[in-house]
Amino acid sequence: MIDFKIGVLADDLTSAGDGAGPFRALGISASIFLGTVEGDLRAGVSAVDVNTRSQDAGTAVFETVRCIRRIKDADVLFKTVDSTLRGHVVAEIEAALAESGRTTAVIAPAFPAEGRTTQSGVQLLDGVPVSDTHFGLDAANPATESNLKKLFPQANLINASTSWNHRIGKERILIADAHSDADLDLLVGHPDSLADVLWVGSPGLAAALAKRCAASSPVVPVPATTPSARVLIVVGSLHPSSREQLDVVLGLTSSAGQRSTTAKTGSNAGVVERVMTELSANGYSALHDPFVSHTTAEADDWLASTVQELFAADAFDALILTGGQTARSVLDRLGSREIDVLSEPEPGITLGILDHPAHVPVLIKAGGFGNPRTLIRLKNLLLELQDTEEES
Repeated sequence: MIDFKIGVLADDLTSAGDGAGPFRALGISASIFLGTVEGDLRAGVSAVDVNTRSQDAGTAVFETVRCIRRIKDADVLFKTVDSTLRGHVVAEIEAALAESGRTTAVIAPAFPAEGRTTQSGVQLLDGVPVSDTHFGLDAANPATESNLKKLFPQANLINASTSWNHRIGKERILIADAHSDADLDLLVGHPDSLADVLWVGSPGLAAALAKRCAASSPVVPVPATTPSARVLIVVGSLHPSSREQLDVVLGLTSSAGQRSTTAKTGSNAGVVERVMTELSANGYSALHDPFVSHTTAEADDWLASTVQELFAADAFDALILTGGQTARSVLDRLGSREIDVLSEPEPGITLGILDHPAHVPVLIKAGGFGNPRTLIRLKNLLLELQDTEEES
């Protein structure tokens, strides 16, 4: 058996969870670090959120280089990218490859479980190029290009069914087509050693790498947890899927759950009291930014400050955070620096325990993942309730 050291570098918090979750689901220990890894690299997964998706390209490169230096000696090195190619994809991959000590990067961003596939080097969502979907209209981080060959003109294409092991060290960047999880499993099975490649992808590739590592890794048990009693759901993502999921939750609550068109005041007067009442009465409450004139950054700051007030009032004992930048803003405000990953309840969703200020369970979900009842399922998971209602 091998105690693999697996380094994961991510540009936002949900991507760090996406990279770590599949490994933990197969018994490999995993932690998410909000910032760089301190000290020696541990056995298991060390996933670092460099928090660069909303930063400028220069900052993204600087942070990528700074953080990958701490994890580049890992047995497996995985650079996450958003499965819709948002963020500083080219700049970060080039910087990571140059600093990693690897000679070849394999880019495989497909996430078939969520309809994201790669065909002839073009990233698709349900068969449509991602830049032509609603991800291309993302207010904060739009997907501007779907063709990976245009992003990396010198790269060559590979497919899962053909051996490409002999190309490692001879070709700098390889782009992998994949239409299914089986394709990704085949892809990672070709190299003699996982250590020779900088792996670049999304949760689909993470799951494939996890399967190969888990086949020869000792199983680390998940620590026992107790049911939560008051679950705070924080929705910062503006993705239509997140807003639909929020509407389902709000349909079961009454106060903080009502959509508001309040003008920006910089205040959360009354919200804390209303949320506390719902948490006490229902066991959960949903919080979202009610000020329609807020920018994305202002909304995240408002949500983070409100969660901080609720924590100070001992209002909740578990968190669900939707949207990577929102999640990072909330945890930064709480002073959290590390998350001990417990499981991957659903693809692209990570459950962990915060290191600080209290050992609070937290579920982290990217905005575009899930169906209308996802948030209901997740709060039931934390409350350890049986979800018997039919899926929408």
